[in-house]
Amino acid sequence: MKDAIVKRLKDQLFMARAHYPSIAKLKHQERFTRELKQHIQEHERMLSDTIADADLPQL
Repeated sequence: MKDAIVKRLKDQLFMARAHYPSIAKLKHQERFTRELKQHIQEHERMLSDTIADADLPQL
């Protein structure tokens, strides 16, 4: 992936993590909260694999 895409995904992940606690407190949003948590975890794994890629230049 290009650096710009990785940076954008990192920013989106940061925002999702920041808003997750307030969303998790909402009543009747358990399914959405669970899905959001899953997506956050998937993005974290994807980004860790991408960042660990030896072909990417060091930031």
